Amino acid sequence: MGNLLRGILCIGLFSVSSATAQDALLGRWAMNDDGESQVRFLADGLLVYNSSFTTNFDDLESLYNEGEDGFEFDFGQVLLELSFLGAWSAAGDQLTLSAELAEVTLNGESLEDYLDQLVAEVVEEISASRDLDATQTALLQALVQATAQDAINESFVELEEELEEDTVTYAVAGDILSLTGDDGTAEMWQRLAPSQVQLLVEGRVGFNTSPSPMSLQVRNGRTVRFTVYTFTEDDASDRQEVEDYTWEVPEALGTVLEPGLLEMTTAAPVSEDIVFAAEGVSTTFRLITRPNSVEAVTIEPAEVEVSPGEQVTFSAKAWDEFGNSITGRSFRWVAVGGIGEIAHRTGRFTAGDSPSDGFIVAVVSRTLDFGEAGTAVEGSGKVVVTNGLPDAVGVSNGPNPFNPETTVHFDLPEAGDVHLSVFNLAGQEIRTLVSENRTAGYYQTVWDGRDQAGRHMGTGTYLLRLQVGNKVESRKIMLLR
Repeated sequence: MGNLLRGILCIGLFSVSSATAQDALLGRWAMNDDGESQVRFLADGLLVYNSSFTTNFDDLESLYNEGEDGFEFDFGQVLLELSFLGAWSAAGDQLTLSAELAEVTLNGESLEDYLDQLVAEVVEEISASRDLDATQTALLQALVQATAQDAINESFVELEEELEEDTVTYAVAGDILSLTGDDGTAEMWQRLAPSQVQLLVEGRVGFNTSPSPMSLQVRNGRTVRFTVYTFTEDDASDRQEVEDYTWEVPEALGTVLEPGLLEMTTAAPVSEDIVFAAEGVSTTFRLITRPNSVEAVTIEPAEVEVSPGEQVTFSAKAWDEFGNSITGRSFRWVAVGGIGEIAHRTGRFTAGDSPSDGFIVAVVSRTLDFGEAGTAVEGSGKVVVTNGLPDAVGVSNGPNPFNPETTVHFDLPEAGDVHLSVFNLAGQEIRTLVSENRTAGYYQTVWDGRDQAGRHMGTGTYLLRLQVGNKVESRKIMLLR
């Protein structure tokens, strides 16, 4: 954050000599060559400061590190945009300014949403790799949430400290503003010419109003009312409401009810800019939608027949009231009706030994805000465990060809000693997959493309050989590296 802090050092106390000199400061000033960081001195003692730059948050790369339990997260390059609001007043030859951080966005998202997304990705990655149950996942989420928030807070401590008052002298020569601090450091700012006519847009949801260029966060299902103004003065003191304007609303945001009124009826979160135009000029207003709640859950497959011992992996989706899919949800799976067992986190179901009818249920919290209490929403799929047994000994696999592993299915019409193995084309047994007595039924196992010693086998054709008593079945399979 070095560039930002160097810029903030210039927002403190500036030395001026008269009201005329104060007027010379009114307007917009670019703090660097590309104009990405700007300070606006407005009438009535108002100050606006905006800055944007990229960072990789080096201090957040390692969120938690304790031996083998540590985990890391790579932010990559993040576009950090900050807006400050402040005030200034003159007394003698001193100009006093103060500024407070008003808004932070990361890659166009609010700090809150960015942290929520970060926490969800880290928790999902760690939970999946360590097969945590629901209680362990909740504890992990609380740890990551707190750790990430603490790290973000620490990143802004130095920034807040640099917002304290300071003193510099100034000189205005044409469109150049020179600033010199007590320690001899100096900067030169370039005045930015105002447009003849500019647009100001206010977005309002309930009692919450936000003016452009600030963004507005809106929960899905709410309506936003926009008011458009034109102005020519830098402080917008001469603003006039206009009704003859056009606006371009991205389809992803929602439904236009009437001019200036938008209903957020889309999947969230979505961050999009609405373009407003009037009197030959245009401006944008950014809306960031947030989901309201989970209203429905669907399961795939919705209905399935399985044989005893057969495995099926179920998947679930959460939907809002507008029929849009909500990503990033974690489901808890339950098997109802004595039909078998299901992994609570992954949805992998193994049918029981007895024929029966029942349901697979996926449960998710209705609320979408971490830490909020809320009711649960569930969806279900029907499962029928049949009484059928294989007619003959059989072996198959899928996918085929495969890389890096394939699932091997083998059928036993009656109980017996089972020997399932993999041979190369030279007739050498390279891997034993199953060697034990099994009851009748449908089974499966996985070959990971390694030999008995754990070495990766090369590309080529191999032979699956299943022997049950004196019955032998075989199948060619192909490994592609």
